[in-house]
Order: sequence, then C-alpha cells, then structure tokens
Amino acid sequence: MSVVVIGAGISGIQFGYYLEKYKINYIILEKESNLDNILKKNIFNETYSNTFTSNEEDNYSLLCDEIHKINFKKYYNLNFTDYYDYRKSYIDYLNDYITNYNLKIIFNTKVLKITKNINNEFNILTDKKIYKALRIIVASGKNKINIPKNLNYFGKTNLTHILSFMKNDLLSIGKNKNILIIGNENNIIDKIKLLTSNYNNLIILSKNVQINKIKNYRTKIIDFEYDYIKIIEKNNKFYVIEGNEIINFCKIDSYDKVFFNTELFFNGDIFVTKFHILCTNIHL
Repeated sequence: MSVVVIGAGISGIQFGYYLEKYKINYIILEKESNLDNILKKNIFNETYSNTFTSNEEDNYSLLCDEIHKINFKKYYNLNFTDYYDYRKSYIDYLNDYITNYNLKIIFNTKVLKITKNINNEFNILTDKKIYKALRIIVASGKNKINIPKNLNYFGKTNLTHILSFMKNDLLSIGKNKNILIIGNENNIIDKIKLLTSNYNNLIILSKNVQINKIKNYRTKIIDFEYDYIKIIEKNNKFYVIEGNEIINFCKIDSYDKVFFNTELFFNGDIFVTKFHILCTNIHL
C-alpha cells in the first residue's frame, strides 16, 4: 500500500479524492461504522438539534472536486427548516461524493499502534489486521481534551472540558447560575445557547476575543491572560483570584460552575515514537 489515511471525516474524504484521482494506491481507515456516527461526534452533536436555524452560515461545504467548490446548500438547492432533514441530506451528500469518486474506505477499523519496520515502511496495527504503507496521512483531527496544567486551581471538584458535556448535562445545571468558561478555542455556540436558555450568566475568559462570533447579552467575553490567576473552590462556589484579591467580572464575583474550553490537540498515542528501537538487531 502506498498511502493509508486514518479518518474518514471531511479531511480524509478530500484526501481520498486526490489519491483516487492520481491513481495512488491507498485505503482510508475509519473506526466508526458509518458517516452518521462520525458527524454526531463532530458536526451534529446532540445539542445542535435544539439550536438549529436554517439561515446559519454554511460551515460544512468544504469538499472540492477541482471543477468548482461544492457548496452544500446551493448544490442541493435546499432551504432547511428541520435539523433532521439537514443532517440526513448532509450525510447523503457525503455518501454521494464517496460513491461518485469511488473512494476506498474501510469502516469499523480502529487503529491501535503505528510503528516503522527495518524497510522504513509503516506498520499500522488495527483491531482487524496489520496494514503496511509507505506514507500515512492522519486525518483524525484534534481529538484529545486539553486541560491546562499551568492553571492554579484549588478545589475538590474536577474541572472538565465543556466538549465532554452533552445536552442533558448542561440543562441539569439549572437556572440563573453564574458560569465561567476558560478559553474560547472551539465552536461551542450551540452549548452556550443551551446554557443561556436557562437564564444563566456566562463569563468567558479568552486570549483571542477577536475570533468570537457569540452574540448574546448573557454572555460576556473578557480579554484576559488566565495563565496568571487562581481559581479557588469554597462552599460549592468558585472564585477567580489574582494576587490576594477576588476578581469581579461584570459584577460577578463567584461562579456556580467552571468549564474549560481550551484548544484540543492531536492524540499521538497511536505512534511508537522510538522507531530506532526496531532496528537494533541490524548488523552493519
């Protein structure tokens, strides 16, 4: 095999198009059983159904066939009013793309480890078999939760990344709560809408306010270097401390819930990094 692509999301599918076009021997490996399951974890998570509007910016028309950039809504000439129609049509759109260009995808195949052999080939160990390839394209995205280690936190509650929370988790927080979100790195607008629908007040500490697209009077974005603060939990309340003083953001001095929304990073655990160990038996 010349190339193994890991991941059959948007990037993996696009890579497959070019590999197929130029007649390069390849295969795409995907751990999920179908596209629907992939998109549920990325684009169409369960909170999205409550916040869907048909006039939202189309962020998912990313596939290209070099003739024209395919815009999903214009391509199908559809005006969606229902979330489930949108989701089904988008999956049909991707499946049509895969079928039209004869992309080679193997679903239900989880990559466990990647090593190199003495011939400088990659061995891709999966839960089904071992594949060999000259090149690997990792299209699995940034998929590992990043909990900053340099944030000073003193409390008994484990602070968690907001991407780990689903609709019911967020709604169970209750109404009229003060919520602090540390970081503004991911697209969590759907989750913010759910939180503010319960009349909660949100403060977001961010180092990159300029990229924010949130427009909600109960959500305040604060340009703040949060590496230099402390968060203290006391009597089931959270306080932001700088020096010995409690910081008051927008007249809020304590919070009922704290989330991280820091940037995800690539999970490289599948790679055996010390490839040279495999070559120790070679006699020169």
